[in-house]
Order: sequence, then C-alpha cells, then structure tokens
Amino acid sequence: MPAKRKGSDLGRRLTKSTALRNRRVQRTDERIQQNNVDVRVNMVQLRESQSQEARAEKIQQRQLEQR
Repeated sequence: MPAKRKGSDLGRRLTKSTALRNRRVQRTDERIQQNNVDVRVNMVQLRESQSQEARAEKIQQRQLEQR
C-alpha cells in the first residue's frame, strides 16, 4: 500500500466542505426567495382585504346618507 502523501486528502475535504457550504448557501437563498414570495402574496391579500373593507364602508355610508 503506497504511503499517503501529506495532505493528500486535504483537497478532497476542501472540495467536500465547499460543496456542503454551497448547498447550504443555495438552500438559504431558496428559503429567502420563498419568504419574499410569501410576503408579497400576503401583502397583496392584505391590500385586497383592506380595499374591500373600505369599499364596504363607503357603500354603507352612502346607504345611511340616503335614508
């Protein structure tokens, strides 16, 4: 069995750790993007519900004024 060179598998470890780090960063980026999408969707829903409530209040006020 040949003797291992000093640090022979050091390069492999760095590559493996780099791959792990890259995967972790990618997952983090994906989570951030998903959170951003979720926030955008929630904001749109909130705006829609607020505008519907405002419309309903205006309609109700008009009806009260007509009486």
